[in-house]
Amino acid sequence: MMDGSTTTKKHKQKRQKRSNNSKSSHQQPKQSSPKISPIEKQEIHQRKLDLSQQLRALSSQKRLTECLQLYSSPSHDELRDAHHGSIVVDCCARCGDVIEAEGVVIGMLQGGAARQQQESNAYFWNESSVGNHYKRVPIQAWTALLKAYVHSGEMSKADSLFEYLMTSSSASSGGSGKKRKQNDDKHNNRNSPNVRTFNTLLRGCMWTAASITDDRGDEEGRKDASGKNVDHNKKKADKKNKQQNQQPPSLTALILVGGVPTAQRAWSLCSSSSSGGDKSMIQFDTSSYEYFVTILSQSLRCEDALSYLDRMKRDFGIIDNAASLDVDPSIVESMIVCLVAISRGYVMLGNFDQGQKCANEALVVMERLQSSLHSSGGDASNSSLGGASTKKVVTGGKRAWNEGKGGGDADNDGKLDGRREESNKLFRSHRLSELRSEAMTLKNACGSSNHPEESIVTHDAKYFALLMMTRLFYFSGGGTTQTTTAGNDVKFVKKDDNSLTYQRWIHSLWHSFGLRETTQRAVDKDGDLQNIFTLKKKKKTSKQLPDLLSAELCNSLRQQLVGANCNLLSDDGCLNFDTIFQSKGKGEALPLHIELGSGSGDWCVTQSKLNPNENYVTVELRADRVAQTFFKCITQNTWKNMCCVGSDCGSFLRDRVSSSQCRTIFVNHPEPPTQTYDSESSEEPAHMLNSDNLRLAANCLEGGGKGRLVIVTDNLIYARFLCRTITRVMADGSLVGLHPSEARDLRTVDSFYVGNSSSKLWLYEGKPSSSIGHFDANQRGKGHGYEMEKKGTSYFDRLWRTGAGKHADVKKRYIVAVCTSGGEMGSFSGDVAAHSSTKTRNKSVHGRKRTENNISSGKQKDKKPKKRSAEAQKRRNERRLLKKEQAEKGEA
Repeated sequence: MMDGSTTTKKHKQKRQKRSNNSKSSHQQPKQSSPKISPIEKQEIHQRKLDLSQQLRALSSQKRLTECLQLYSSPSHDELRDAHHGSIVVDCCARCGDVIEAEGVVIGMLQGGAARQQQESNAYFWNESSVGNHYKRVPIQAWTALLKAYVHSGEMSKADSLFEYLMTSSSASSGGSGKKRKQNDDKHNNRNSPNVRTFNTLLRGCMWTAASITDDRGDEEGRKDASGKNVDHNKKKADKKNKQQNQQPPSLTALILVGGVPTAQRAWSLCSSSSSGGDKSMIQFDTSSYEYFVTILSQSLRCEDALSYLDRMKRDFGIIDNAASLDVDPSIVESMIVCLVAISRGYVMLGNFDQGQKCANEALVVMERLQSSLHSSGGDASNSSLGGASTKKVVTGGKRAWNEGKGGGDADNDGKLDGRREESNKLFRSHRLSELRSEAMTLKNACGSSNHPEESIVTHDAKYFALLMMTRLFYFSGGGTTQTTTAGNDVKFVKKDDNSLTYQRWIHSLWHSFGLRETTQRAVDKDGDLQNIFTLKKKKKTSKQLPDLLSAELCNSLRQQLVGANCNLLSDDGCLNFDTIFQSKGKGEALPLHIELGSGSGDWCVTQSKLNPNENYVTVELRADRVAQTFFKCITQNTWKNMCCVGSDCGSFLRDRVSSSQCRTIFVNHPEPPTQTYDSESSEEPAHMLNSDNLRLAANCLEGGGKGRLVIVTDNLIYARFLCRTITRVMADGSLVGLHPSEARDLRTVDSFYVGNSSSKLWLYEGKPSSSIGHFDANQRGKGHGYEMEKKGTSYFDRLWRTGAGKHADVKKRYIVAVCTSGGEMGSFSGDVAAHSSTKTRNKSVHGRKRTENNISSGKQKDKKPKKRSAEAQKRRNERRLLKKEQAEKGEA
């Protein structure tokens, strides 16, 4: 037994050894810093808080350039810390600038540098120089970088980064003593991935469909989709060969990323035991299950989705859906979302009995939830739906349920908290209303008097696979528009490159939209498809189809389903809409209308119903919304004149639409960069309708005054900002504003001059109508069979009508309309009237009656002019004088 002096001596030796090691680890000895008084410490702390507040304000307004300049300022070198860096990375993510986000994180890895220049294709976390320096970057910054990747659709980087974070945090927590491990755990909790990190990746998997990649920047030891190790030497050789000869890579070099493949890998990493224990590394919350079940249902893997839903019920103590739901309402809401998604998947599989069962279950659970909320006065915390107890405490998402319960943002005052709580209640109520409506639609569709097989084509597996190949195109995804127009898409200029486009697109349909499950149903009954996959016919079932498809196999599948001579893409990579809509050889091609940012497709589905003689195309960035649009297109039988595209709007207009091909481009309720963005700022924020995309849209429109761009929004601030942006695009003379004489059923709100010319762009207010190309069911007559939804034409239109948007008007709609130059005034209105019914033609389109020849007939009732007040007359005279002065300046 050692005495006290010996023990003290050994402790001194250990401390001295640690001190020497610490000194030797630095090239230069650390100089002693001067002592700082408490007052100076308080001043520095306050300056840091002020810097954080300024950075957050710039981030909320998406002023990326100003935010980066403020963060990189030399005057902030002593203040800058990891918290400030996390705010800036999040700002880069919200603005869609991945390269700047990477530069900020690399600067933090290098010990606090402002930001470093970074190549766009680098996987810097796999470099050996990073080592344990990743701990210098808090998990908030890593999660923000992950958010930047998923918002930009770069799922290859997101997949690799999440795997790196999981393996690095797991390795750093092992191999130490008990006391050291406890200290490490406290530190690693701040640097290890959490449920927010995991849910961020799952949202990316929901927004971006699965695709193939041959470059993931991984070290050796990674595995492909089938679980086999990737031959990286072969992968590098294939990549070099592809660059030199433009040949598609071999299957051994391909990896599936995004959608189900990435979600499954991430779920497996999080579910693996930590340090040999039974506890998962990350505890899943309701959002985790909701996202994962939705991803599986979207890919029509309904049985797997049901198994994870059952696991969610066990995890959160839900014993019986109808009898015991004494849980947090956010859990119940997630369960309803999952049931509706699974029901939708079963309908797409042609299993209408299971689809109706899930829809009924969702309605029962929703009824109990709403009755509970009603009895508790709408307070989610007081709800009681049964006698079961919750096993887990809900963490992570569901701000709509959790906001307003205390512990909110300390920077917000009481007014903001009250407004947020009110908006969250409206949003929660609206979402439940939308879920109820969809569940009722699914229930009625599956159990109608007319058998679903007579009205829904999904029961015929091979024909449904054909519709997938001709009505659903997927090129790129993500969660927000990037700062650049290029997006993730590539311009294909050679005919041979289309084979790679087909291969990527078919893999997206295969893994994220259910083409694999649909083809599996068809293979069991079709010998030709069995020959393509070289499967031997068995008595009960066929062999499972492969995960990865070669370029030759994709081409054979496309030819078998669509036809040998049906080229869906032209030589330059643009979509061949004549082939898609089978209008080739049937005379003049039908007019083509495109809706950008179509959301879940409600508006376009209605328009294609009301106007069956013209073709419609929806373009949406998020894959989950593309899937919902395609579901409505199939189940509501609008697939004859409608197809769905998943892509960034800029790359779609540039690479997939030929010049002068489109009659009208519609944009309904586009998302503003921020609700109150200052349009006078010199910096243009990242949003869908930026100047570059507007110029691309103008190039796609038909010339001679036929092509139109029509934008409808409920945000007046954003409408004025859009007008100023469009006037800059109009300066080249390709577009002109829609004259008030062509929109007499709309009220002029404001006007904007185009540069120094006398040309104008008018901002209108009113109900979107046939004067701007919006078909209204109420104008088609009661016998037409369609009634426009009075609550709104789309999800967001209905949401803003509830008052959930602070800067979105409940009733007023603001309209911006431009047309290509060279046309005659009134041509657009005549085109719309020509496609209306006889009853509509005889009604007032421009405030007067019309005949079949569109010539004014009959006497128009004289209207008494409205009396203007003296103030209004004064303003009118001032406007006239101003216009006269500007005209004289123009002549001079």
